Amino acid sequence: AGFFGALNGTAKNIIFDKATVTSISAPNGKGNTDNGIAVVAGSIYTSGSIEGVTVNNSRVSGNRYVGGVSGYTYGSVKNCTVENTTVTSTPDNLHNEEYDNGDKAGGVVGAFWHDNTHEISGNTVNNVTVKGYRDIGGIVGYANGRVTENTVNGLTLIQDYSILTTPST
Repeated sequence: AGFFGALNGTAKNIIFDKATVTSISAPNGKGNTDNGIAVVAGSIYTSGSIEGVTVNNSRVSGNRYVGGVSGYTYGSVKNCTVENTTVTSTPDNLHNEEYDNGDKAGGVVGAFWHDNTHEISGNTVNNVTVKGYRDIGGIVGYANGRVTENTVNGLTLIQDYSILTTPST
């Protein structure tokens, strides 16, 4: 979910102000989700990139792979700015009555996997709140790739374990 649900091209030099994106990624047969939630692109695949995009005064919420710019990311995110934005990843009960999700939330990117040609670089986060159960961060919630030369100013990280203390019904 996002302005682009899935991006295989390039999104460049766009400004998003007061965007609200809310979605729940449905589990596959194994109970896992593989779709992201973000203002610009829910998911970026290997031929996709986002460059020079600004996200202001926005709110993004979901259950996994949640980011200000991109959620589930195999492409590049460069020179983007996220300001005065809240990113929230809330756990849900998905599989075998065990809680999952609520993870991989970042100010710019929820989760990033690389193929040695893509990177998360030159991005700026200002006055952003990121809330989730696990794998949360100012730039990226989870990264397995190059994350370089990014800047964070005014970040609030909230690790929320309240789901673990909620009685099941």
